[in-house]
Amino acid sequence: MHQPTSAHKPKPAATKPHAAPAATPHAPPAAKPATAPGYAAQHRAAAPKSPVVQAQGATLQNNQVLPELGKPGAKTQTPAAQRPPGQFTCLGQTMGSLQAVHDWLDATKPQDAEVVIQVTPGSLVSEMAQTTWYYYNPKQKIVLDGAGAEASGFDGKRPTPGFFLSYRPEVGTGTAADRPAAANLEVKNLSIRGYESGGIEISPQTVRGKQDEWAGGLSAFVGDASVHDVNFKDLGSKGTARKDRVWNNLRFGAGGILMRGVENSTFENNHFENLVNGTTTYNGTDTKGNPTSREGEANHLFHGIYARDGSSGNHMRGNTFDNVGGDVMRVSNASNNNVIEGNTTRNSGTHGLVSNWFNSAKDKPEVDSTGTIIRNNKIGKTFGGKKQGKAYDRHESKGKQGQVSV
Repeated sequence: MHQPTSAHKPKPAATKPHAAPAATPHAPPAAKPATAPGYAAQHRAAAPKSPVVQAQGATLQNNQVLPELGKPGAKTQTPAAQRPPGQFTCLGQTMGSLQAVHDWLDATKPQDAEVVIQVTPGSLVSEMAQTTWYYYNPKQKIVLDGAGAEASGFDGKRPTPGFFLSYRPEVGTGTAADRPAAANLEVKNLSIRGYESGGIEISPQTVRGKQDEWAGGLSAFVGDASVHDVNFKDLGSKGTARKDRVWNNLRFGAGGILMRGVENSTFENNHFENLVNGTTTYNGTDTKGNPTSREGEANHLFHGIYARDGSSGNHMRGNTFDNVGGDVMRVSNASNNNVIEGNTTRNSGTHGLVSNWFNSAKDKPEVDSTGTIIRNNKIGKTFGGKKQGKAYDRHESKGKQGQVSV
């Protein structure tokens, strides 16, 4: 027990002093596990007393399966037509696009401990191109505060290719699952609409512009990112011209939030609505190497939150999902010890709330994800009201189609 710091013993009649919070002990380096414990280990003891169901790779507890679940409510949003045009303000500079903010920071390299990017409150900013963010200072946090504004990629009814924000910090070499760099990113209070691939992608890179090999050759990790109170709405390729919905070019929705190599981060109180793909063209080869092409449904590819490639120890809580074509949340390829709790779904998912999907047929095989904790969620029917959603589904893909899975 922690002892009072005073040198004098308290009198018997006096009120018992409050114990100071105990410091979290730090394990010696030799005792550190290969995968950081993150939120799973921290919250395992906080689980309520109730029956626990063990599934391969996951622990399920207190999840309510509701055949007819009411529509999850997002915060009231001002229609785009009623919003004034907005801009981005950063360190006293006002710019017309998020990419312009990135380029300015990249050129000036300010040394502030925290850089706040403020969107004009309640406004509409039209972002007709993906912002690709490489700029990174390990001692500097980037905060994107939407202040209730909306970022839209719609050109009429056609969405913009890519994500609203593809955060690819150049963290350098030397990061690993047990040595992640600081993500230094917080996104909050924003509505994101009208992008084909999704809302926010977090994919750290060792060298700028180099797409690290996420299917087995993991070499870049970040930790402690935060995305909260964000509306992800009307995303995916449903409004994309049919000829442009091509698998090879990734012209379809992948995740409202897609992360690779992201650890110990929080994704909470977000709302995901109408994440839907149109029919996609799949180009590939047959067993003899001849080119093939077919049309097929792509909604199952679009997940609300997609944690893959070593994205471990994260906490997804208090989020709502309505009309999401793919599984609400997916863990893939060694994304371990994630906690998924207090979320609500309706009309969402191919299988249900959480799917664990990995492809062992790749040249660099993906591996199973373990230690997922799924608790206190409310689960409605799957996308299109086809069937009752379930809390967890595990699938190992051994087919060639998975060779190009996202």
